Amino acid sequence: MSLAMVPLEIVGLRTDLQAVVRTLQHLGCVQIDEWNGSEATSIRPLTIDRDTLRAQEELRSVAARVEGFLHTLGDDHTRATACQPADPLSGARAGVAELAPQVKSLISRREELQAELDSLPRYEATLRKFLPIIPPLASEPGSVSVGVLVNRANAGVLGLISKHVIELTGGRAEAMDGDVDTSTRAMLLVFPGEFTNDIEALLGREDVSRLRLPTELGEGPPDAALAALRRRTSEIPDEINAIDSELAGLANRWCGKLILWRSALHDELEAINVLSRFGETEMTFVVAGWVPAPDAEKVESALREAIGERTFIRQPPITPELQKSAPVLLQNPQPARPFESLVRLLSLPRYGDIDP
Repeated sequence: MSLAMVPLEIVGLRTDLQAVVRTLQHLGCVQIDEWNGSEATSIRPLTIDRDTLRAQEELRSVAARVEGFLHTLGDDHTRATACQPADPLSGARAGVAELAPQVKSLISRREELQAELDSLPRYEATLRKFLPIIPPLASEPGSVSVGVLVNRANAGVLGLISKHVIELTGGRAEAMDGDVDTSTRAMLLVFPGEFTNDIEALLGREDVSRLRLPTELGEGPPDAALAALRRRTSEIPDEINAIDSELAGLANRWCGKLILWRSALHDELEAINVLSRFGETEMTFVVAGWVPAPDAEKVESALREAIGERTFIRQPPITPELQKSAPVLLQNPQPARPFESLVRLLSLPRYGDIDP
């Protein structure tokens, strides 16, 4: 059945505005209509001052960060840890400042590890191609191995590089080459470490690509790099799991607070957003809305208790024009509630019409 609704107007001093908003918000049973003004009065739509607008922007910013942390840490099975604080913005601001560097560091490290894990298979495929061309010198202490890749159309340059390297090292270098795939040919240069700078300079002057491996794999011949790559591939998932455990620990410590702050900040924003529906004069404010008939007395009593006699409350008569804007609130017996969804598939009855 449709619950009877009665119109409500509240007029008070601007100094009591926040107290009235908090009281109505706590009651949660008043629908506030937008004040459209009237030519017969000097009441105009309320203008939100700059300080309130700045507070609104900060609330939105902090609320967005709180929501972001909840999305990152997960809040599916977490409940708020306490009742809402008196100053949620200060608590949330301090909490976000403390939590942000911890979460940022862990997430950044996890992303780096995941990117590394995704890239390693590409290096493994290339290193495998070098295994058949590793010369014996590569396993001797003090030897440096450098892989060179060229397009097969330019494979002739590998012979020139090999010749220059052997001449540069006085015959103490070895060079082996072979096909990597249908379009690329590779050469592995192995030489004493003392010639590294000279050979690096030589390669820098040629149109060739170097085989560059992640620093985590260390330096050495392809077979040693491949072994290091396989070790690294097995280590990374454990490191990611350790980071996930740290994030789970942060979730256990913080999500209850974050959920509490999210709710409190949302309420603070709602309290500011609703001000745009109010009317005002130089000294007063006006609220117009609707309340379920059984709650009308409760609303009046709560305002009297919170503000005293400084607030004027009245129930204007329901005119045909006013009745068109009346909200519809359904309150059905338990057996009838499952059928409400059927009614909503069509439309809710207008206020005062027959309730299906």
